[in-house]
Amino acid sequence: MCEVLTEHCRNRIASVRGFMELKLTDAEHQLLLEILEERHRRILREIWHTDHREFKEKLRQDERLIEAMLNRLEQTPAQAVHG
Repeated sequence: MCEVLTEHCRNRIASVRGFMELKLTDAEHQLLLEILEERHRRILREIWHTDHREFKEKLRQDERLIEAMLNRLEQTPAQAVHG
């Protein structure tokens, strides 16, 4: 397969192990934060209006994941990316 561990191969290995590294420009970082914040607000509203127990639990799981992602993104400044 990959005898020389190229960046592509390292990224594939990292994603198989359960994590991914994503390099974003400042603008991309800000846009991703805004998208996640909006989705977070929508999920909270949907949880409030949902009566179906299993669906509500799925929404709560998604809400916790998004909240964790937002926390990490807010603590991590965007890396300089050219292109």
